[in-house]
Amino acid sequence: MKQIINVLLFILLSSNISYSQNDSIRACNKGEDYRLKLMVKYPAYAIEHEISGVVEYKFHISMKGCLDSLLIINSPHEVLSREVKRVILSLKCDWTPPNSWIFDKFIFNLQ
Repeated sequence: MKQIINVLLFILLSSNISYSQNDSIRACNKGEDYRLKLMVKYPAYAIEHEISGVVEYKFHISMKGCLDSLLIINSPHEVLSREVKRVILSLKCDWTPPNSWIFDKFIFNLQ
């Protein structure tokens, strides 16, 4: 129940950005769903220039539980890619499950 409340709170507080996990693997950082730890901000440049869309990415968790690579698969603009990179790279180690690729996306939607 607490996790559902946290997810709903996250969605309400970040109404311009939504998250959708494509993969069946649920990545955790320090024992918590990593999505709840990300402080994604809609870039001012993107708002001013009405840039929106989906940033698809994947990252790899090493055998030691550390983030060892992050790749942007598809993005409508570099400014949105940079924001996704910034927040994902802010969480370095203590990931589970180890030795796995996580495929995911953020949806930046101007409202």
